[in-house]
Amino acid sequence: MLHKKPLTLAVSAAIGAVSALYVAPTFAQDEELVEEVVVTGSRIQRANLVSSSPVTQLDNEQLRLTGLTRVEDALAAIPAISLDQSSGQAIESDGVATLQLRNLGVRRTLVLMNGRRLPAGTPSGGVDSSAADINLIPGQLIERVEVLTGGASSTYCADAVAGVVNFIMQDDFEGLKIDYQYSQNRHDNDGNVVASAAEAAGQPFATGTSNDGEISDLTVILGGNFDNGRGNMTAFATYREIEGVTQVERDYSACPVRNALTCLGSSTNASGSIIPLDPNGIAPVDDFAYRVEGNQLLDGVGPGFNFAAPSYFQRPDERVIVGTFAHYDLNEQVEAYTELMFMDTKSTTQFGPAGNFFTGLDTNCGNPFLSEQQGSILGCTGDDPDQIVEFLAGRRNVEGGPRFGVLRHTTYRGVFGLRGDINDSWRYDVSWQYAEVDMRNRNGNYFDTARLDQALDAVLDDSGNVVCAPGADDGCVPYNLWNTGGVTDDQVAFLSQIYFETGTTSQEVFMAYVQGSLGDYGITSPLAENGVEVVFGAEYREETLRRDFSDNAVRGVVGGLGAALVPASGRYDVNEFYFEAVVPLVEGATLA
Repeated sequence: MLHKKPLTLAVSAAIGAVSALYVAPTFAQDEELVEEVVVTGSRIQRANLVSSSPVTQLDNEQLRLTGLTRVEDALAAIPAISLDQSSGQAIESDGVATLQLRNLGVRRTLVLMNGRRLPAGTPSGGVDSSAADINLIPGQLIERVEVLTGGASSTYCADAVAGVVNFIMQDDFEGLKIDYQYSQNRHDNDGNVVASAAEAAGQPFATGTSNDGEISDLTVILGGNFDNGRGNMTAFATYREIEGVTQVERDYSACPVRNALTCLGSSTNASGSIIPLDPNGIAPVDDFAYRVEGNQLLDGVGPGFNFAAPSYFQRPDERVIVGTFAHYDLNEQVEAYTELMFMDTKSTTQFGPAGNFFTGLDTNCGNPFLSEQQGSILGCTGDDPDQIVEFLAGRRNVEGGPRFGVLRHTTYRGVFGLRGDINDSWRYDVSWQYAEVDMRNRNGNYFDTARLDQALDAVLDDSGNVVCAPGADDGCVPYNLWNTGGVTDDQVAFLSQIYFETGTTSQEVFMAYVQGSLGDYGITSPLAENGVEVVFGAEYREETLRRDFSDNAVRGVVGGLGAALVPASGRYDVNEFYFEAVVPLVEGATLA
C-alpha cells in the first residue's frame, strides 16, 4: 500500500533516452492524488522522481522502441553502461549476462529488482561471481529502469561504488497480453582489409550477404484484480531462443589482424610447433623451433592457427522464465506482497580447438611414427629404440573440432513481505527473500595431456602393428604427432576429454524499515514548507557459494583448459542498520 497525499510541488523526472538525457517537467496540480514512490538511492518515498543523485530513467516504451529483445543490449546504449558477460562472448563465457557502470567492474555495480538485490548469477564467475544475471529480467514486464551513477555507495555501500541499476517491474497488470518478437542480423560481406588479409593467408572468409542470428522471443502475461480491487496477481511466462553466429561468418572477423594488416594466429597450430630439449630440459639457443611437414621437422613454426574463426559472435541460447507478482490488502494497514520467479537457461559456447600448449612431452626413439631425421633433431643417439627424448610441443587438436561448453543455470527466487501505513505519518516495509542459482556445465573437445605421454610412447607388436608401449592404459592408441595428416579418429577419441563443472549460489535477505514524516509533528525548518522525512532500517543478508569440478580438471590434465581448477565453497553474512533523513532547509526563497 503506497502512501498518498495531495501533490503540492512540481514534479520533474530525469528520463534517460537511449542516446540522450533530458528532463521532462510536469506542472503542479494542487488537487491531484499521486502515489509516492521510492527513487533509487533512497528509502524515502516521494511524490516525484527528484533525487539528490542523478538518476537516468528508461521506461517500457523506450525499451521497446529500441527493437532489441535482450535487455542487456538495450541498456548498453546508455553511455555509462558497458556489458561484461553477454551473448557476444565465447572464450571465458559464463553463460550469463552482466553489466557494469563506468567500466569499474561488475563487483562495484549493484543490480536491483524493485529495489531488492538480485542473486549472484553464477558460481562460475570467479572474482565476479557476485554479479547478477540480468537474463532473469523479463523485458516485457519492465515498467522502468532507473540508473543511479553517483552517490550510490552512501546508501548501498561498496557494492555500489560505480552505481545502481534498478529494474522496476509491473505488478498491477490487468488482462491478457501475448507478445512475440523476431529479429535477424543482416550483413553485406563486401570485403575489407580483414577479408583481404584472410585471403592472402589462405584463410576462409565470408562473402555475399549474411542473414543469420535469428532471435525469437514469446511472452505471455495474464493478470487481474480480485476481491473488489483489494489485490492483484500478475503471472507471466517467456521463452527466448537465439541462433549462434561464428566469427568466420563475417568478413571483418575472418582472422585476428593487427597493425601490419596480416592474419595472426597461435603458434599452437595445426602442423605442430616442436622445440627440442637437451638432457637437462633446456631448449637450444639456435634452431629454436621446428614444424612438422610430411615426416620431417623443418625450421620455423608453421602457419599461426586462426583461433577467431570458430568462436561465437553470438552464442546459441535458450531461456525460459515463469513467475508471478502479487499483492493483497489484508486491511487498511497491511498489504501482503510476493514475487516468485523461476528461470532456466542453456547456452553453448565455442572457440578454438584444444591441444597441447607447449607442455613438456617425451617419446621413445624407436617410435615407428618418428623418422630418422626427426629423431636426430630431437636428440636420439645410436640405435637404442628405448632411448627417451624430451621436447615441447604446441599442436592443436584440429581433428577433434572446436572446444565447446554447454552452460546451464537454473534460478529460483522468492520474495514475501508486508507493507503499509501505521498512521498518516508513518509507514513500514518488512520482507524476506531467498534466491538460489544451480549451475551444471559440460565442457567438451578438450585434450587429455596425461594420456598424451602414453600415446607418444609407441612400439611395434609381434604382428607389426603400432601400439602403445607396455604399461599404458587399456585402449591406448598411439598418437601420430610426427606425420602430416597422420592423426586418425581413433587417436582423437582416446585423447578427447570432457570435464564437468557444477555449483550453487544462494542468497537470503531479511529487511525491515519504517519511514516517518516528522513534518506532521511540526518538525519543519522555519524557512521551508515541507517537513523532515526520516527512515530507520535494518537488514540481514547471507550469501553462499559452492563450485566443484570433475576429477580430471582438478588434477590439471585437461589440455586446452590451462591450470588445474580448484573447487571452492564459502559464505558470508552482513548485518546492517541504517538511518536516512531528508531535511528541507530553505524553500521558495530567492536564490535558494
